Amino acid sequence: MNQPDRKEGPKITTINEVPIPSVNHYQLSNGIDVYEVGGTLRDVIKLEIVFNCGRPNEPQKMISKAVSYLMKDGTTHKTSQEISALIDSYGATLKTTTNLDDTRIILYSLSKFFPKVLPLVTEIITQAQFPKEELSNYVENSIQNLQLDLAKDEFIAYRILTEKIFGADHPYGYNSSEKLFRTLTRESIRNYHANSYGAANCTIYISGKTTESTRESLEAQFGSLEHKQKTPVIIPQISDQKGVFFIESANVHQTSIRIGKRLFNRKHEDYAAMFFLSTLLGGYFGSRLMSNLREENGYTYSIYSGLDDFVHDGYFYISADVGNEFVENSIKEIHKELHLLMTEEISDKEMSLVKNYLMGNFLNSLDGSFNQAQVVRSFQSKTGDWKRFSEFIDKIKTMDSRKLSFTAKKYLDPETMITVLVGSKSN
Repeated sequence: MNQPDRKEGPKITTINEVPIPSVNHYQLSNGIDVYEVGGTLRDVIKLEIVFNCGRPNEPQKMISKAVSYLMKDGTTHKTSQEISALIDSYGATLKTTTNLDDTRIILYSLSKFFPKVLPLVTEIITQAQFPKEELSNYVENSIQNLQLDLAKDEFIAYRILTEKIFGADHPYGYNSSEKLFRTLTRESIRNYHANSYGAANCTIYISGKTTESTRESLEAQFGSLEHKQKTPVIIPQISDQKGVFFIESANVHQTSIRIGKRLFNRKHEDYAAMFFLSTLLGGYFGSRLMSNLREENGYTYSIYSGLDDFVHDGYFYISADVGNEFVENSIKEIHKELHLLMTEEISDKEMSLVKNYLMGNFLNSLDGSFNQAQVVRSFQSKTGDWKRFSEFIDKIKTMDSRKLSFTAKKYLDPETMITVLVGSKSN
């Protein structure tokens, strides 16, 4: 029996093509855009209804998250318990979620029960009541969870970094607090829901085993959804900051390090190059930061760099938790890796490795119609055109070291970044 040669890694096969999802785009009679991705053998449908009701559209801080959480906790005709029981009786799953830019209602249902479950979704959108008791429970639970999170250095470091990058009053920069939670009222929540959750702010993504009957059900339930007004976007001016910010904590063993700066969203011409650079720097296990700070120096168990991109903005960050005795050296090594990207061209071997890693990730993200619909939703909501995904892949495939060096010089100078340290001064 032949023994494998363990001195050499497995052969790397170049990935040249990533299939682009097949999307059926149409509109309901009231103008709601529907993006449909079919092609599954499973008798299941995933429905994702996205409302442009996130932080940039809020008339009051924290209200978009509260509406998202409380929408399915009671309607004009059903209590939260009755809603849950009805969903369970059809073997379906219904949840609401929010991020910084939008709010989503997500339904998983067997195809045969889809027309029966869908009216409940419409009822939640049009008749949510936001019971006073549910709001009170939400506020108290949110405050309790926040207090638990504020005991974690990594949580504090993230809050401080985004606040310094965007500003304490910016939709992407403000932080939740007990005071903000306690300013939420049933009247303000109901008004925001009544004024914003209409066809003008809605996009639908549906995937799975879809048929003409599925499309008829969508039209029947959402084609007559009231149009309402498009929610205005409220984005204040940003004053770019840099420097080091230290926050004392009781942790005598570790310090949370967050380094970052404001950048841009996915529509920017340099987004693909920065995405490539952040992956090469710290976006996978064999990245430069992992090889340096973890494998060579043992300063940390894990270090990561990445891009957080939103509809209206974005930022670059590096994240690590290191032993208190290694803080100074860790920052020095991070800066060294940034300077290397600015001053030395990347080898063909490393370029090929990162390209293959990213192309493999793209392939994995398109495994099945549910995942494909998620990619379509992500690019449609963040760029206004899901077909930009194809352009993005082409840019990654054709990326060269000269472009990366130019981009690194443009954006990765450590002197232009914010450094947040949360730890103990005693070490």
